[in-house]
Amino acid sequence: MKSLRFGTVRCFNTRSGHGWITPDDGSREISVQQTAVNDAGIGQLAAGQVVGFHVTDGHLRTAVDLWATWSNR
Repeated sequence: MKSLRFGTVRCFNTRSGHGWITPDDGSREISVQQTAVNDAGIGQLAAGQVVGFHVTDGHLRTAVDLWATWSNR
């Protein structure tokens, strides 16, 4: 089961294809991979960008089904 979340990109390294999202709800940071960015058709992520995402269950909390959001969340 995946849960709907929103958060802000803390960092994303295009070389390694990995970054971190800080969830709006104050929970622990979520990992994001380049494959999720590619699948979403976003192009690239930038620090400070607000995104919506689902989180996979399990001990490896990874963002999937990523999409860019606007100020009206």
